[in-house]
Amino acid sequence: MSFFFAADETEKEPKTGTEDKKMPSTNPVTQNGIHFFTAIWCGHCKKMKSGSPGVTEPDVDYPAVEHDADRSDWRSFWDPLGIVEGYPTVAFKQNDKIELLSHTSKRKKEEIKSEYAKFEERNAGSY
Repeated sequence: MSFFFAADETEKEPKTGTEDKKMPSTNPVTQNGIHFFTAIWCGHCKKMKSGSPGVTEPDVDYPAVEHDADRSDWRSFWDPLGIVEGYPTVAFKQNDKIELLSHTSKRKKEEIKSEYAKFEERNAGSY
């Protein structure tokens, strides 16, 4: 006796034939933007969020994504890169370029937005 199970269509995006590094990711784990790695138990994370309300929330020119330490959905992409060694970690990603925001920064939304704009300029056209 054999059983056939249909693949869960929510696991993978359908292949369209246009997959390539130039296409922006729709997966929040790998999308271009500002990635915040935080933990609810982390005092520094709480301080960052209370010191700059909305710092981890996206808006039109602030493509922010927050990844919780207690969730594993981001780990398969980010862990092999060795980016996250503590919390909070703030990383900028544009295609194949990734940079960390210095731990000495004040981590205010306007400062992060400014640093991200500089990162985008340095990496304009990178694929």
